[in-house]
Amino acid sequence: MKVDGTIQNISDIVPVPSELATRARKIMDMFNEIKDYASKFSLSENDGVRRSIPDMHQVRQTSSMVFEQSIIGRGSIKDTVIEKMLSQNKSSTPESHVSVLGIVGMPGVGKTTLAQLVYNNTEVCKSFDVRVWVCVSENFDVKEIQDKRFLLVLDDVWNERRDYWEMFRLPMLTTKLCKIIVTTRSQNVARLVQTMDSCELSCLDSNDSWSLFKQTALLDEEHANNPSLQEIGKDIVSRCKGLPLAIKTIGSMLRYEPDETKWKDILESDLWDLEQSQNEVLPALELSYKQMPMYLKRCFIALSLFPKDYILHEENVVLLWEPLELLQHGDGANKAKLAVSYLHELAQRSMIEISTHSAYKMHDLIHDLACFLAGDEFVRTEGNSQVEISPNARYLSVVPTSPWEISTINISDSSDSLKAIIVIGHGLDEIVIPDDIFLKFKRLRVFSLNGAAPTNLLPDSAGNLKLLRFLRLRCSIDCQIMQLPKSVFQLFNLHTLELMKPAFDLYTPIVSGIGRLIKLETLPPLEILSGYDSNLSELRNIRKVRSLSLKGLDYVCSVEDAMEADIPSKIHLQSLNLDFTSSHHQQLQQHKPGAVSHKELLESLQPCHTLRDLSIYGYRGLTFPCWVGNTSFSKLTKVVLSKCEWECLPALGELPSLESLEISRMYNLRFIGREFCCLNQSVKVFRSLVNLSFSWMYELSEWSGVKDGDFACLETLLLCQDNKLRFLPLVPFSSLVTCRLSNCGNLVTVPVSYALCDLYINDCASLIELPSLPSLIKLKISNCSSLGATIPMFPALQYLSIKDCASLLELPTLPSLMELNISNCSGLGATIPMFPALQYLSIKDCASLLELPTLPSLMELNISDCSGLGATIPMFPSLQYLSIKNCASLLELPTLLSLMELNISNC
Repeated sequence: MKVDGTIQNISDIVPVPSELATRARKIMDMFNEIKDYASKFSLSENDGVRRSIPDMHQVRQTSSMVFEQSIIGRGSIKDTVIEKMLSQNKSSTPESHVSVLGIVGMPGVGKTTLAQLVYNNTEVCKSFDVRVWVCVSENFDVKEIQDKRFLLVLDDVWNERRDYWEMFRLPMLTTKLCKIIVTTRSQNVARLVQTMDSCELSCLDSNDSWSLFKQTALLDEEHANNPSLQEIGKDIVSRCKGLPLAIKTIGSMLRYEPDETKWKDILESDLWDLEQSQNEVLPALELSYKQMPMYLKRCFIALSLFPKDYILHEENVVLLWEPLELLQHGDGANKAKLAVSYLHELAQRSMIEISTHSAYKMHDLIHDLACFLAGDEFVRTEGNSQVEISPNARYLSVVPTSPWEISTINISDSSDSLKAIIVIGHGLDEIVIPDDIFLKFKRLRVFSLNGAAPTNLLPDSAGNLKLLRFLRLRCSIDCQIMQLPKSVFQLFNLHTLELMKPAFDLYTPIVSGIGRLIKLETLPPLEILSGYDSNLSELRNIRKVRSLSLKGLDYVCSVEDAMEADIPSKIHLQSLNLDFTSSHHQQLQQHKPGAVSHKELLESLQPCHTLRDLSIYGYRGLTFPCWVGNTSFSKLTKVVLSKCEWECLPALGELPSLESLEISRMYNLRFIGREFCCLNQSVKVFRSLVNLSFSWMYELSEWSGVKDGDFACLETLLLCQDNKLRFLPLVPFSSLVTCRLSNCGNLVTVPVSYALCDLYINDCASLIELPSLPSLIKLKISNCSSLGATIPMFPALQYLSIKDCASLLELPTLPSLMELNISNCSGLGATIPMFPALQYLSIKDCASLLELPTLPSLMELNISDCSGLGATIPMFPSLQYLSIKNCASLLELPTLLSLMELNISNC
């Protein structure tokens, strides 16, 4: 808490009992005293972390000593690192004398151990005059290692400041040879210091894990031959999930314990509850936690509310962190971006691992650490088990058992301190919400249900939660709970109401009474139904709303009715979605639009100029309101226009902050000219636009009116299903990086950009040639039947995929190409050029291909259905994987010294 200014007499501000005022004054005096001390000693917000470092040094100090015979499962990776340490750099520049290798991994995985093995290797010892081991953890002294020719191991590095690193490495530039190994949990550190690819250390496999456990726990012959202990031991090892530190710690504790019951107790207990293990396991893992900034610590602890082995999808983590107010510096979409950045930071600190795209996983022991740090404050219950709530409990997660069993939120009423109940479902889980649940916990501020289907309505007792601020009901299947009881409209402190139905039915009718919740900032998508009162007047007094989505505007009976929503007064509104279509198709067919024109209706729904995100769907007016594109909307960053019957587009080019523009399904639009940019011919337009998309506009035949200097920041251009469009603007898009052209059958040109890196072209039958693109890195072409006999020589191209291009006869020399995929190109010549950097090659259905050149860097080769291929293939010195299918003329294979895997079929 920050204390600013002089504390006034509290009783002068608001009438309170004198005793309470006295206590408050004492507390404020204490804060003022702390503030004075902070000023006196020049303390900052980061000093808390720095002051804790000496204590951590007492816990964790490393040395170069290692007992190599006890190390299991690291032979291969040890040899790889040693080879890198002994390799010679051919360059003679001063910088080349200093080589840095990063070893990155989660706490306890064995980074220090691997560095020790390399440090003490006999060949390494012979190759370096001096070897120095420094345990860094936070700070290191440059003087300690100056003026030496040596192998240096910097163990447990945390500092991410580039200026420190540059200062540190300066003295080494004068040495004859300097090899540095850096162990770290932070990928940021590795990227900062490394001059060669980092070594990412993974957990041990099951066999090596069991060997390590036997070596540690089953030294006694009697224990080693006890089948019961072996069975329990294997289960314990399985729980450790390959983390060497955990295996050794638990194994050491069990070494002199012959009692099977004790082994079973350990198996069935949380590892962090073991008193003996805390001296080693907990400090090693907790060190990463202590290094976190304050905002990240609470986010990490909150992950304990997820069950073990839960896949942490980004969306689910946002759904957890947001209601707990752990994303305080963001709003709306910004909160999602903030959460993703936090997840990336946790991954870089090796506290979580990247599982797949947008998904993470947490090692069981890291999860145990989160639970340990959470204490009684964060509680998790799984299935139907009843949870005894500690007086200190504040946050509870409920995890249904399975989709095939109905779970019940079963909580004892031993405490009324609970602030949040969060249900974390798997998609189809059914769950019962007891009628009295909200009578027990009147201090509840958050109730969030994600991915579960309640079998009953939300109880009327929800109206008793006068402090409730956040109510989220996200169901993966349609369920009764979306029918809110009227008591919910008594929750006058509610600021977030989310009702998320299945994807086919996202909208909720505007319910009478919702207008009483005047503090609402987040509303569910709302729909106006045919034959009902629109109830738009319910929105009049909800002035703090940040995001508003209205569907079925075609059913609004009058302009006056629309004006009842009082959209212009909502100064906090950042996102507005106006949809004139209906999700109830049968009703839409029966409906006959009244006298209200769409233009008048849209005029009456003009938002405040603070808007950032605007979407308009299904607008049937032939012209647009004057406020659409008005430059007074200076904060507008995203615009989506779809299914509108306009014959020309509004002038959007002068919106100063517009970054993303999506225009689709404008079936009356035939021409895009200068009027789309602006009315002033001399103004540079779309100055901030980054992403532009034109799709499914079947009648669009011309896009012109673009002048040099327009679209100065455009990075991504998407054209899809614009079948009549022939030409693109001739001026270069100077910042264009990514371009996707799909199903544009008449298009004959490609955007010109010297910055273009990624180009995707699909089903563009009229495209004859490609321009010169010096920065192009990735090119993917498919089903372009008119493409010329060859493509230009792209000097930077690394990835090339060509499919179904019969007219292609040959490929140019591409010096940077690393991956090549060719499929069904019947006209391709007898061979392909020698690509010196090519590592991956896949060729399919190319009957005219007769031979392959020698490719010195090729590591993987896949050939199928190439009937003309010769009797053999060249000797590829680096080839590790080879697959050949349906090549009848192949008679023999050469000697392939590096080959590790071979697959041959129907040859």
